Amino acid sequence: MVTERSNNLFASILNQICGRPSHVAVQRQLLNWLTLFSSVISLLVAVLYLIIGIPAFWAGSGSVACLVAYLVVRFRRTVPLPIKLMPFVIYLLATTITWFQRDGIHGSIPLFVIVPFLTVVAILEGRLRALMIGLIIVHIVCLTYLQSIFPGLLTPYPNVEIQHRDLFFSSCLIALFGIGYMGVLIYNLQQQQQQIDSLLYNILPISVAKTLQQHPERTIAHYFENVSILFADIVNFTPLSSTLTPVRLVSLLNELFSDFDGLVTKYGVEKVKTIGDCYMIAAGAPTLCTKHAHALARLALEMQQLVQHKQYQGHSLTLRIGINSGRVVAGVIGKNKFTYDLWGDAVNTASRMESHSTGGVIQLTTATYELIRAEFICQPQGQIVVKGKGEMDVWYLVGTRTPRDYATAF
Repeated sequence: MVTERSNNLFASILNQICGRPSHVAVQRQLLNWLTLFSSVISLLVAVLYLIIGIPAFWAGSGSVACLVAYLVVRFRRTVPLPIKLMPFVIYLLATTITWFQRDGIHGSIPLFVIVPFLTVVAILEGRLRALMIGLIIVHIVCLTYLQSIFPGLLTPYPNVEIQHRDLFFSSCLIALFGIGYMGVLIYNLQQQQQQIDSLLYNILPISVAKTLQQHPERTIAHYFENVSILFADIVNFTPLSSTLTPVRLVSLLNELFSDFDGLVTKYGVEKVKTIGDCYMIAAGAPTLCTKHAHALARLALEMQQLVQHKQYQGHSLTLRIGINSGRVVAGVIGKNKFTYDLWGDAVNTASRMESHSTGGVIQLTTATYELIRAEFICQPQGQIVVKGKGEMDVWYLVGTRTPRDYATAF
């Protein structure tokens, strides 16, 4: 609990300082961190120099400039190139001014090359990145060369103790920058991984998705002895679609299928796929369930009630639903736009129950009827001719039984 609160607090602080990953690219987040960090550090240096009596107008000006850059990057959609380059320009000026005041290559100033170098790598691209990295390297080399030619320009530390304090203080500042820098990167990676996981779990069943993540080369295929499958589609959808604009048509299906998605979650079954206006659901695969037929029966009844009492894009819809139970093979196929699917005679028969049904009813096979007859009211419809199956006994699912119904069920 404490760790979770700490993570939430850390994430909240990063979101406030650098912007949320869902709204701001990682490059801008890192630039936000750099400009704010540079502003605070420049201000601290200015105050410190003021206390010890050293003029530091450059540090105060640099702090203000970096703060302005931070505000622009944080709250504007577009970031001008001069704003992106401002921290590097200030860095170059600051190191040039303080290099000889802080014992040159032997002092703490060279440590700060880490700040612009990491940020250049993270937020700039292509030739501009290479140019800025080269400029930083040339800058350090030139200052070191000048130091060797004109050693009299150096102002050495008064003693070793002060030198060590300065190096320690500077190292702490660089560590603070590194912590923030790594925090932004790690937080972004976590957010991106969560988005990827969420997307994958919406495409595949969670158990299948986790197996695929752990063993990407494994063929996902399983045999299930007892599964129920439901197919539902919209009656007269083709003529209806010809009267709707593309936007309204897609909005209608999205609204309807989103309602079905909610019912799928409610009953803990698995949405397999949609094909046009057809919606396919399975219970008992990939998660085993002893009451698979009962779950789909209740879900089907609620689906029918839903469309009977609600309009979609101003239209009243009628559903055709078919359910069958039996054996299936389930697995993931494809490498690009892969999908989780079910195969077998039970699947084909469930599809036939839907296509050979009439609007507004839920048609069952004998296999499903035998599983749910004790808890649901089903009306026999005799035999129908099913393509590829011949004559089959079918039932209409009407509702659930009350205690009084149980007494006369058999």
